[in-house]
Amino acid sequence: MSLPADAFGNRIVINTAGVTAVLVFLTTPWSSQHLVSAFLAVVIWGACGWAMLVPIQHRLIGVNPAASQLSISLSSSANYIGVSLAPIVGGFLLDEAVSVNHLGLPAAAIIATGLLIGELSHRLIRRDAKAVTVAAAPARTSDAPSPASSPSRIDRP
Repeated sequence: MSLPADAFGNRIVINTAGVTAVLVFLTTPWSSQHLVSAFLAVVIWGACGWAMLVPIQHRLIGVNPAASQLSISLSSSANYIGVSLAPIVGGFLLDEAVSVNHLGLPAAAIIATGLLIGELSHRLIRRDAKAVTVAAAPARTSDAPSPASSPSRIDRP
């Protein structure tokens, strides 16, 4: 049995889990009204968070395999920083901006922002990889002689 990231690719798994988490948080004004729906929302939210970790790490390794240990360490640190800042931001929002039932709305906005940043990084990575591929390919025209048929430096007058 293969993992979803292996079967569908990192981008699809990250985006699907992220969009699902956004939808879960957008529905918190309604799902928080009943214990069963709140429990289901928390389970789905946890599954989304769990589903994103490995594809994100795989994406980081693919970008720069030589720095994979460092990039995964930094990613884990950023994850822990986000988890530790969440109660501070949530507490501030509860004091100043939103009610308990609507706290999921700014959380959905934060997740959507993360998805947009992830999509932008995917496009930049793809663009840079394409530029490296084009730069590495030899520039050949139909008029230029092939390297095998051109005389070497020693053979030139």
